[in-house]
Amino acid sequence: MKAGSVPTSNPTPPQSLRDRRRPLFTAPSVLLISLTLILTITLLHLHPDASPAFLHIPGRPPAPGAAESFILYASSYSGTVTALNLTLTSDGNATLRLVSESKACAPSPSWLTLDANDSVLYCTNEGLMADHGSVSAFNVSNGRLTLLGQVDTVIGPVSAVKYGDEGRGLAVAQ
Repeated sequence: MKAGSVPTSNPTPPQSLRDRRRPLFTAPSVLLISLTLILTITLLHLHPDASPAFLHIPGRPPAPGAAESFILYASSYSGTVTALNLTLTSDGNATLRLVSESKACAPSPSWLTLDANDSVLYCTNEGLMADHGSVSAFNVSNGRLTLLGQVDTVIGPVSAVKYGDEGRGLAVAQ
């Protein structure tokens, strides 16, 4: 250090260090895949009808030659809600196929709530790039996303859950 120079408290880090600080979810596809995996794991552990073969519980292998198919729903801040078909076989192979996509919950879908009994998927849109949020409802009886309707909310709905007598209410958290 030269005489008379003042040390800087926050020098600019080298380019290699700046690159390491980039957010993990910079690409929509990485976010979509990550959310799909999180959703899959959550559904498998919470759904009362989850198949033991799908959960790979020791001592309960799937029947030889059997294949199981599941519909997965994922949302991402790319503005898309996606329906995917995951097929697993007893020999350990898996395929993931796109079934349907919708931008009806754009621009920032943040939470999906599935009403399996009525085949309705609810999507909360935080409205990060708008002056309001929304809740969209999709019919998913055939695995495809068919918009039933949409209601505007104040900005920022981040999750929703069914409640009340026979699950007829929908609570939305801000």
